[in-house]
Amino acid sequence: MAKFLQVVGALAILGFILAQVMGPEKNNGRINPAKTIEANTGMPDNVAAILHRACNDCHSQQTTWRWYAAVAPFSWLQIADVDAGRAHLDFSNWTNFTEAQKEDRLKGMCKLVRDGEMPLWYYKPLHPAAWLSDADRQTICTWSDSMLAKLKTDPNAAGPNAAGPPPGQQQQEKKAGQPAPAEVK
Repeated sequence: MAKFLQVVGALAILGFILAQVMGPEKNNGRINPAKTIEANTGMPDNVAAILHRACNDCHSQQTTWRWYAAVAPFSWLQIADVDAGRAHLDFSNWTNFTEAQKEDRLKGMCKLVRDGEMPLWYYKPLHPAAWLSDADRQTICTWSDSMLAKLKTDPNAAGPNAAGPPPGQQQQEKKAGQPAPAEVK
């Protein structure tokens, strides 16, 4: 029995070591400043500061990869969260969204922070600066509501729009656990 436990222990250690070497890649893409949400919306500094400290790690190409991002399996979880966050809302590539997608993201931004669903509950304990005060939530919602109002009169108020989504885009977002544009109230 002792020999069996030694073999199992050795295999577990070997598996852990291999997991550190193998796994998904952490990456931050190149940023074209002309494509960012800040450049295209004339975002006020106070809104930008909130989004930088609470949202950018998952919703931009400016992720700060902390020490635990190098330790599997935590690294796998963080990379999956960042990839999912960027797929739904990437502040660094704002001009890749259509007008309808921008409206959806602006509505969702307010709804999710107002309802306490963003930042994610398990992100905040290790990132104390990401906790949003009621004033932070109100600032984000006031800004996003003002952008939505501007979009009603000027479709380019939030910057140039991408062409319509490819067929199946809405379904892909649904599969990723993200609400379709019509579902965000």
